[in-house]
Amino acid sequence: MMHRILVAGLWTLLSGGFAWAAGYDLLMSREERLCRQVGEALIPLSDGSVGFRPDDERIRPLAWQPVQLGGDAPKTTRCSELQQALVDLNNDGRQDLVIRTRFCMKGKPSDSLYLFPEDSPVLQQATWQDLTPLHATPDKFERTGGTYLLQVGEAGGASAVLRTLFAIESFVMDGRAYVSLTSPPYIYVVIASYQGGDSFRDLCYLRRQPSPIR
Repeated sequence: MMHRILVAGLWTLLSGGFAWAAGYDLLMSREERLCRQVGEALIPLSDGSVGFRPDDERIRPLAWQPVQLGGDAPKTTRCSELQQALVDLNNDGRQDLVIRTRFCMKGKPSDSLYLFPEDSPVLQQATWQDLTPLHATPDKFERTGGTYLLQVGEAGGASAVLRTLFAIESFVMDGRAYVSLTSPPYIYVVIASYQGGDSFRDLCYLRRQPSPIR
């Protein structure tokens, strides 16, 4: 296995990938310890997306709580769901109110993230019929219908892309918060740190290994 180190060791490309029993190859690592431990903890979920092994004590996924909004709530939550959590997502020493929405595009769910100060009144201002206060924040990940380009080219020079529908999780490891991003068919997983605004710093790229032919 060949390791190629760029930018004084901050950017590590593993040309052959690094494989774990969980079935993921590490394609890029800016923080090797983080990426290795995340790779060991990743598991495929029943809906095809990814999560973390519940017995892995190194990684603490956020405990999302349902959001109660004014107005007439949808009868089902599969395509209309809001959840909240308090976490220092940008690691600046202050708690953030993080809201994750899950709405459907052509019948399939997609996640977005919105960030506010811990004491923000946004959940009192928004209603199911008017989510303008939520969407108004500049601090968000809102890509449904769009793309998220990975900076590592695959074989033949083509770039890997997350697109259209997004599954987002956040977790804390060693006292710091991170975000995981993936999209159908859930082949690639991005682990990133939130930088403010709509900016993320990609730290790890992982690729699900193909299922063996039987």
